Amino acid sequence: MPAALDAPMRLDESAAPAPYRPPMPTPANQPLPPWRLLWAVLFNPLHVWRAQHFEDPLVVERTPMGTRLVISDPALIKWILVDNHQNYVRDNLQRRLLHRVTGQSLFSAQGEAWQLQRKLLAPHFAAKSVETYLPAMASVADAAVGRLRRQGDTPFDIRQEMWRLSVEVIERTLFPDGIGESAADIAANLNHFAHAYGHVEMGDLLGLPAAIPGLRRLIGWRAGQRVRQRARRLLAAAKAAGPTPRSGFLSPLIAARHPSTGAPLDDRIIEDNISAMIGAGSDTASVALAWSLFLLAQVPHVRALVEAEVDTLLTPAGVTADNLGKLVWTRAVIEETMRLYPPAPMIGRVSLKDDVLGGRPYPAGTTILIAPWVLHRHRRLWRDADLFIPERFLPGQREQIPRYAYLPFGAGPRICLGMGLAMQEAVTLLATLVKELRFECADAHPVHLRHCMTLHADPAIRMRVRARHA
Repeated sequence: MPAALDAPMRLDESAAPAPYRPPMPTPANQPLPPWRLLWAVLFNPLHVWRAQHFEDPLVVERTPMGTRLVISDPALIKWILVDNHQNYVRDNLQRRLLHRVTGQSLFSAQGEAWQLQRKLLAPHFAAKSVETYLPAMASVADAAVGRLRRQGDTPFDIRQEMWRLSVEVIERTLFPDGIGESAADIAANLNHFAHAYGHVEMGDLLGLPAAIPGLRRLIGWRAGQRVRQRARRLLAAAKAAGPTPRSGFLSPLIAARHPSTGAPLDDRIIEDNISAMIGAGSDTASVALAWSLFLLAQVPHVRALVEAEVDTLLTPAGVTADNLGKLVWTRAVIEETMRLYPPAPMIGRVSLKDDVLGGRPYPAGTTILIAPWVLHRHRRLWRDADLFIPERFLPGQREQIPRYAYLPFGAGPRICLGMGLAMQEAVTLLATLVKELRFECADAHPVHLRHCMTLHADPAIRMRVRARHA
């Protein structure tokens, strides 16, 4: 058996080029003046972070919007998100944003409503179910290879192309009867929707009624209407067809009854879950894939190791249950990418009761910010925190990472239900694409980051592909 199947290939550190520093904003050394802080919150929250946030485990922030604790201590994070999670609920700003984007779905539901929805949806994201989705994922990846080959040397928006692939995976796995629109059109609609609804608005900061739209939402009204109409159409079709093996996750939601009242779930709740599964479900994997391909294009020696791995392990059958777990370099690239560009850059909580954090008492109502964007680049937790070093996630090294220093999918009871599906999808698509194609950046302009629910490049990153094999 080749050695590559037994142990991951290693870099020759004496010959390897200097590690690559991916794009990120330069943190300020001093607190931002109020007008710049407001600008950052409204237009790009990545700019609110200062150098101190990346160096101290607990930072007390006193701003015009109130006092906040920025926490990057894994032990305190465990206390807040796991051990004492009942005392820490989502803060008002995060609740408003999530409700605006995901409605009354599992992503934003609270209490008994959240427990019921999670119980109904969990079987579709269990390990055994996710494994059955692998052939569909591989099929989507194969079709993408063919489509990109035919595109030739024409540059394309890598983020939008990966979003299209992720929508196709969601359709093949969670909506077996189809969605009824092209994946490219859905991806474009979701992109417009995210930029219209995913930003903090002045009304959010002033506490105005959530129904009052800001300028972005007024401009993006049609995108929001299309998201709503799609969900209504899919729910109506599922109800008309009745429960079938191809109903995906909709059958249990339609058949569900409230444990106390016996009433069915409100149609709006089911529609919101449809929209959230298509939108948030495709967003996470597509962001990870787009940034992974960008980073591999910048670091040829890591790309060569991934190419060698997939050339050795993937048979003509592609990614299978037998070789998926052996793609350690491919998975390490995905995980390092999500460290540098986490799917959820910010987690906000507010305390219900007084508590002691870091040896100091804090009253009820204290706002807690746990920012994976900061945590994943924290100087006390990561060696060469700003550099792209995927080998830190290889077997033997990954185990040294503190559990609560790495939160791409959150932690505690509200950890992302689709974590397993997203990781399997990202590894499968990346391995298949790298096996057949080589991605290169088509533009030389600097890459700037923008935080809008997830992390986007502004302007968009354009890439082109070349076939690796005749």
